[in-house]
Amino acid sequence: MFEKAILLTASLIALNVNMIRAQSVNSCPDGWARFQRDSGVWCLKLFAAENWDYDKASKLCISQGSVVSGIQNLAESTFVIDSSYSVMGGNSGSIWLGAERTKQCLKKKLSATCSQKTAFSWTDGSTTGDFNWLDSSQPDNAHGLTQDCLVFFAAGNNVKYKNVDWFPGALDDVACSTAQMEKTGPRVVRAVLCGQAAK
Repeated sequence: MFEKAILLTASLIALNVNMIRAQSVNSCPDGWARFQRDSGVWCLKLFAAENWDYDKASKLCISQGSVVSGIQNLAESTFVIDSSYSVMGGNSGSIWLGAERTKQCLKKKLSATCSQKTAFSWTDGSTTGDFNWLDSSQPDNAHGLTQDCLVFFAAGNNVKYKNVDWFPGALDDVACSTAQMEKTGPRVVRAVLCGQAAK
């Protein structure tokens, strides 16, 4: 009887240890949102990056043990929009995402070869989702064919700006520096989306 009690106690201890291990596997750091992707659990967090260029925003993500992240699906897009209210102080604005113009489309306009599906690729090693471009003219690689980075437009509702209807979640190709970016208005770069695999 005593041996059965010891075995039962040992089994319960082993079960508790395994449960604790299971809870700690695939967890995200405090304050990070957890999403299930085909590649595994991915953690996202939005950080303020007012008027920062892509390189500076990327370094912020690296300092957090992460990379600039892409957006996989509608759930992640909704999370970014919802998070943007507090991070961006209630303003609309642009958010750096982890994507870059593909080598074959550098210095090229939108075309059959450099289409909405092939002009950019995600750089975080996890995102495989489609690009939700602002409209059929994007990515246009305007302003001297130097728009090699990508931003996500975040706002509470549609914004009409310079005769363009910007909808929440719209993607736009932009230069990786802020030299061509606006310093005021509804499209200012205000944040960066960082992501990392769960640990």
